[in-house]
Amino acid sequence: MGDYSHLDGQLARWSSKLMGDLAIPTEFCQNIASAVGDEVRQRIDVVRLHIIANDELAPQKRIDELTAFQKFCEYVAFITAKPGNKMPELNRARISFTNYICFVYLRESLFEKVRSRFPKDSVTGKLMKPLLGDECRWFRNAIAHGTWCYEDDFSGLKYWDEKCGWQTLSESDYDFLHQVARVVSYVVYLEVLHHSQTVQG
Repeated sequence: MGDYSHLDGQLARWSSKLMGDLAIPTEFCQNIASAVGDEVRQRIDVVRLHIIANDELAPQKRIDELTAFQKFCEYVAFITAKPGNKMPELNRARISFTNYICFVYLRESLFEKVRSRFPKDSVTGKLMKPLLGDECRWFRNAIAHGTWCYEDDFSGLKYWDEKCGWQTLSESDYDFLHQVARVVSYVVYLEVLHHSQTVQG
């Protein structure tokens, strides 16, 4: 559909993790968003029909929500980057918003559907592995039930689920997971929306 170079750049710094933890081939690790876009287009009829048929909201509604989320995060980053203006309450609001969008909202509305339509060895399929794995499922449950908090030194998030007890999600792992969630969801919904408009037009 479009140029995803700006999204590719957001995940490029995670290249070693993408290669090591998820076994994604080196040639894709600098352009993950573009690779996902290519895979979605290759099976767009199946993906579009499955997502639209199993979603109460239109793709544009999902994109609107993701765009608002992104704008809010950019606003917080801009405000708190000013000297002497850390405003920890804004960062806490950003974390709460991120938790819901990336680990609850998108998991329920998109990721389960995406996983069922892509081979496990595809780039998109491999990206679904951590987003739908045990750690993210436990963390999602903790968000939904209000059993999470910050580490005392703010180095990560602590959470509790009956399946695992207390666990810690490091700041680095948290950043990786929510950035993957944001990039994949945005690309998938944009491709689905573009194809839907093309079919209707």
